Amino acid sequence: MQAELQGQVCKNCHPLGCQDYLEQQAHRLSTVANQAEFKLKGKRALILGASSGFGLAARQVLMQLGQFDTLGVFLERPPKGEQLGSAGFYHALFSQQQGQALGLTSLNLNCDAYSPESKERVANALAKLGGPVDLVIYSLAAGARKNAKGELIKSAIKPLQHSIEVKQIDLATDQWQSQQIEPASSEEIEATKAVLGGQDWQQWILYLQQAGLLAKGVRTLAFSYQGPEHSYPLYHHGTLGAAKADLAEHQGLINELLKPQSGQARIAVCKALVTKASFFIPGFVPYLACLSKVLRAKGLEEDCLGQMHRLFTQDWPEQGDIRLDDRELLPEVQQQVKALLEALNDDNWQQLSDYPHVKQELLAMHGFGQPRSQEPIGNEQLLSWLSLAHLND
Repeated sequence: MQAELQGQVCKNCHPLGCQDYLEQQAHRLSTVANQAEFKLKGKRALILGASSGFGLAARQVLMQLGQFDTLGVFLERPPKGEQLGSAGFYHALFSQQQGQALGLTSLNLNCDAYSPESKERVANALAKLGGPVDLVIYSLAAGARKNAKGELIKSAIKPLQHSIEVKQIDLATDQWQSQQIEPASSEEIEATKAVLGGQDWQQWILYLQQAGLLAKGVRTLAFSYQGPEHSYPLYHHGTLGAAKADLAEHQGLINELLKPQSGQARIAVCKALVTKASFFIPGFVPYLACLSKVLRAKGLEEDCLGQMHRLFTQDWPEQGDIRLDDRELLPEVQQQVKALLEALNDDNWQQLSDYPHVKQELLAMHGFGQPRSQEPIGNEQLLSWLSLAHLND
C-alpha cells in the first residue's frame, strides 16, 4: 500500500503501520522511564483531542510514566466498507490498548468535542474512570466548528494588515511553490478566534466543574506556539496569533473559575513540530525543514513525544507560560535557520533543508515506511478493530 498525498494532506493510512508507530513510541518511553521523575500528581486525565499530535503524545506519557487512567476524546473516521479509516482512529485505538495492557482504565470516545451534545457523553464516560479528573488537556485543532446556533464557522490562516508572499511545498508532487496571502477580514479574524481560541476551552471547564467532574487541585493545559520574529507577519501577528491571544485571555478566566478548587489553567508554548495541523500553515513546511536540520545537527531536536516527556518531567514555573520552545528560539539556532531559508531556491531546497526527513515523519504517523506497512489488511481484521472501538462509544 502506498501513501495517497494531495497538497499538504495524506489521505490514507496503513493500520498495522500505525500500530508499529505507536509501539515505537511506547518503546522510546520505556527506555527513558528511569531517567527523569514524573512530576504531575494525580490519577485521572481527560484528553480532548487524543488521536494525534500533542494530545496523543501526552496521553502516552501520562499512561506509561504517570500511570494515569485516561479518557481520550477525538473525532476520527472509522473503517467502512473498503475504506480503512483515518490514521487518528488507529492511533486512539492502539494507545487505548497500550493503557489497558498496563492495567489502567483506558477509554475512548469518538465524537465532535466542539458540539454541546458531546459534553454529556464525556460526562457519562468519565463516570467509568472512578472519580473526578486531575488533569484536562485541551488539544483540539480544526479548520471549522459549529457555534451555539449550529452555524459552521471557519478559521483562516492569514496576516492581519498586509498581504505577504510565502514559499510552500506540495507534498504530493515535491514542488516548491510561491503563495500570495491576502490580509484577513474582521469576520475571518473573529471566526479564527472562535475556532482556535480559548472560548471552547473555557466552556469545557465550566461544564466539567458544574458536573462535579474536576478534582481538588485540578490542572488544565492547552498548547500554543509563538515562533521566531521572522515568522510573525503570518503567525504571531496574524489570525493564528490573534487566536493564541484569545486562548491566553480565556486562560485567565478559567483560572478565576478554578480558584474554589485550588485549580489552575496553564498554557504550554511548544516548538514547531511535524503534525497534521502544522502542515496546513502556509510557509511552515520550509521552516520546519530548515529547523529540523539545524536542531538535529546540534542534537536538540524533539518531536511531540519528546516535548510531552519534557513537559511532564520538569518543574513548571509558578507563573507565566510553560516554555518548551526554548531550543527552537536559541539565537544561534535561529541565525542558522534564517540563513538556510534565505538560501533556498527552486533548485537546491531539497538538498539544503531536511525536507525528506520531515516528509517521512508525516508519512510515519500515517503508518507508512513502517515494518508492517506493506502487509495486506483483511475485512475480518477491520471488523475486529471496529468492534473494539465501539466498546466505549
